[in-house]
Amino acid sequence: MERRLVDNRGLQCPQPVLNTKKALEARGAEELTSLVDNQIAKENILRLVASLGFTADTEEDDGLFYIHIKSDTAAASRVFVEQKAPHKVSTGGNLLLLTSDDFGQQDSNLGEVLMRTFLYTVSHTPKQQPEYIVLIGRGVLLTATSSLVLHHLQQLVAQGCQVLICGICLEYYALHTNYHVGRVSNMLEIWELLATCNVIRI
Repeated sequence: MERRLVDNRGLQCPQPVLNTKKALEARGAEELTSLVDNQIAKENILRLVASLGFTADTEEDDGLFYIHIKSDTAAASRVFVEQKAPHKVSTGGNLLLLTSDDFGQQDSNLGEVLMRTFLYTVSHTPKQQPEYIVLIGRGVLLTATSSLVLHHLQQLVAQGCQVLICGICLEYYALHTNYHVGRVSNMLEIWELLATCNVIRI
């Protein structure tokens, strides 16, 4: 069976994910390899592949990641069904969008105290907890070892909340190998959540 190469070198999030998804939808059962040049893009594509029901093997060579996506007729059928009749994500869930490592436009010390108090409160009120917490911009700093709210975020994950971290932001702040809660996400997934959830922005 012919194997197609999707070359995503040098592309920013979410383009590698979009390119791979488009190739899977267009060619269905044809086996393909998605080529990326960074760890975060690799993780995002592997998550996409798993969500569509495909399997994949990864090969690394000189800083490049070759993601060999295996043919799966049943999975290809699901992709085509999704393409013809887009999946409807349930609405009504709360999403907490954190775009900074402090709370509000306050003095930095006060902002840190307010963020710590806020996330402590969220983690101790289970009936009002969000389904998702999305960290963008300086919000990703909350996942670092030095973060004063790391324990609260870890507690929220343990209670069932999903913490999603912007991959581009992790790279910008050099935290792509040093975050300690949640999982790396991409703009495609983040946009789909923002478009379907009740967003609370801090």
